[in-house]
Amino acid sequence: MLVANGFFQGGLSIIELPDGEPEPVPMPESRPVQAGFFLEDGSVVAVMDQGGGTFRAYRSIPDEEPVALGGELDGVFTFSLAGDVLLAADCAAARPSVYVVDVVSPTDWQRVDGACGAALSPDGTSFAWQGDGRHLIETPVAAGAEPRAILDVTQIRGFPAGMSGDLTTAGELRWGERGIALSIETGDRQAAVVVGDDGEVNVAPLGPQGAGLRPAFAWQPGGDLLAISSWSNIEGVLRVFDPRAEETRVIGLQGDPYNGVVWSPDGDALLAASDSWWTFVSPDGTWIRSIPVGRGSSLPLAWRP
Repeated sequence: MLVANGFFQGGLSIIELPDGEPEPVPMPESRPVQAGFFLEDGSVVAVMDQGGGTFRAYRSIPDEEPVALGGELDGVFTFSLAGDVLLAADCAAARPSVYVVDVVSPTDWQRVDGACGAALSPDGTSFAWQGDGRHLIETPVAAGAEPRAILDVTQIRGFPAGMSGDLTTAGELRWGERGIALSIETGDRQAAVVVGDDGEVNVAPLGPQGAGLRPAFAWQPGGDLLAISSWSNIEGVLRVFDPRAEETRVIGLQGDPYNGVVWSPDGDALLAASDSWWTFVSPDGTWIRSIPVGRGSSLPLAWRP
């Protein structure tokens, strides 16, 4: 398991489950980590906070010195990795911006039009992003290719009672083999929406919207299920949504928000993390084990294949 160490310690560690000790991942500095990913060869890609609103990405290869990926970026970003591409979506720019860099043969970041919360396709050749809070857009990574509109949220049917009026997209996207997951909100209500590759749209109601925390998504490796964590200001809720069957089930409730949800490589277990506990649960809701952790001491980022 790849984890981000606590803010004051910084850096990343790898923990061999079920009971291994944290082993530090070599990085130039022990800075706070904004995002981390495993590549198929076992190497790690990490985005480190450099202070002063700047970030830098590195690739750490076993038995080699870490390699910088592109230069420093200034701003507030969300991150996505697929194929050999790392994407940084700027959340603070006056003009919406997305930057991409090759993690295997790095040069420098390349800028393309996009927006905060963008997500790469599973093969890393294009990305989806939210335009004007209403439209979902797909843009190829290759320079010069034309974007296309995928979805107009005002055309979606099947929202629950209470979700009417001005609908808007919000938060980060997740693109998996079964489609693109996004959050839709209006007033104090929210729902998850999945747009399939065939254009079919499925909706999962998520109830009241908690202040400051939007839903987070994680696609089951090799499967059909979407894990969804949400916050209602009263409790954290962990759901599993099957878009094809149009079925949603709650598999976890707790008094604190979930701040990380990670699937096992074979898709038969979920790790749902809060500031104080790591809880392992099966997709049908069967409890596997819970581990207490020091408050804010670590955050799971990726489960090694």
